[in-house]
Amino acid sequence: MEYFLLTRDPRLGGIEGSISCSGSLQRGFQHADEVEFVQIQGLGLRDYGCMLEQPTLLFSEEIRTIMSHYTKTLPSKNVMIMDSSVPGQQLPYFLLDIQEISAVGLEQTTSFVPQKQLKFIVNSYEILKLLPFFKLTYLHREYVILRLNVAEHILRHSLYGIAIDRITIEEIEESEKE
Repeated sequence: MEYFLLTRDPRLGGIEGSISCSGSLQRGFQHADEVEFVQIQGLGLRDYGCMLEQPTLLFSEEIRTIMSHYTKTLPSKNVMIMDSSVPGQQLPYFLLDIQEISAVGLEQTTSFVPQKQLKFIVNSYEILKLLPFFKLTYLHREYVILRLNVAEHILRHSLYGIAIDRITIEEIEESEKE
């Protein structure tokens, strides 16, 4: 199967300033309240886009709607972004309960094209075949992985501020599992 990495478009830059949010939001979906607030002090962001990677993975309504087409239930919690550089404005995002898979390895290869190719190594490839999208974690970083059909659906909507790159996922060899 073909898989793709969904990230925030690196051309948009990151958050410039300090981020204040609850510890429960940082611990993940199970610990977060139904409505969370994130306060950004400083320059904030000029372009928020449809996905944020700080303080945790947050998605716009458009991405949440597309992803919920591919699963019976996609629990979500509201996260309101309040940027001090834009007083009075609250930007709605969602924390999604995406199934998490642990990666046991990550390799970056560079080809002649000036682009890195990521290769994740997982314990079991079989469970991934059942999931339209999932979250891979490796060394405390979260990566959202999409199957081809989900990636195509998102690309057809021309959403702002996201990047989708092809990746490789391999199962760890039997000799290394022991």
